[in-house]
Amino acid sequence: MGGDEAVISAIVVSLDRINPGVPVFVILEVGGPEDEQSLSSRGVLRLRWLHRTVGPGEDPELQLQVVRTLDLPKGRGQAFVHGEAESVLRVRRHLLQERGRDPDDLSASGYWELRRTDEQWRAEKPDWIARAVADLPGPVAWMAAPYTRAYTADLLPGRGVSYLARSALVARAATTTGSAQESELIPASLRVMA
Repeated sequence: MGGDEAVISAIVVSLDRINPGVPVFVILEVGGPEDEQSLSSRGVLRLRWLHRTVGPGEDPELQLQVVRTLDLPKGRGQAFVHGEAESVLRVRRHLLQERGRDPDDLSASGYWELRRTDEQWRAEKPDWIARAVADLPGPVAWMAAPYTRAYTADLLPGRGVSYLARSALVARAATTTGSAQESELIPASLRVMA
């Protein structure tokens, strides 16, 4: 799990849901020691606080540098990365492309973007989602890209691609692959990115 101040409350809730003995890595970027909070989990918590030397969001490599050094357990694992958009995108790309993580095991979303108001970020987020989709392996990326921008205004709560966009993707994929099973064609990561 990783992110900045914007995601701490979500991580606190998630830590409560970790099963006993399960390793859980948490990387949180904050302004300094005064911003740290006490976190706990029934899992084996490995917590790392990162103290910025520049303003929030001004070093999008900070979290990525630490994630690259993690000795993650073998096998499948979940990832939860939320916070400043560029930082999230870089960590997500690393997990997908360098660590070979399955997109379905990844929840990643830019909660905010440096030097953008909430309104500006909402208007620009479809472009961010398109960049995230482009990092996906195989045909999913090229199938999703044309629909991502067109349908993000129609987002369902908690969904990165709306019902209409998913339907369009399924229809397009069915003509390409002969299958119309959404679960086989569209990774969950596309359905949870907004």
